[in-house]
Amino acid sequence: MLVALADVKKYLRIDADYTEEDEFITALIESAEEMLKNQTGLTSIQLESSRLSAIYVYKYVAELFESRGSTEQASLKTQNVLDNIVAQLAMCNDYRVK
Repeated sequence: MLVALADVKKYLRIDADYTEEDEFITALIESAEEMLKNQTGLTSIQLESSRLSAIYVYKYVAELFESRGSTEQASLKTQNVLDNIVAQLAMCNDYRVK
């Protein structure tokens, strides 16, 4: 994983001893990573070399975790951040020496 469960829980300000949401948070982390791979065409190894990938995972997980059960769409500000990170990572892939 690009980001450890413990780090995401810390970012979300969830006590490390609270494990009731661990499975859900792990699924969100895996979903964020899959989204990045699909949208950028980068491999896990390539994504691991960029701090932007970790930021994407934190923001993606936080948005979905905090808005679960809500019928509202992701905040425009968060969506813009996620879109910009994907664009930057995809652009880096275009210029990467193969």
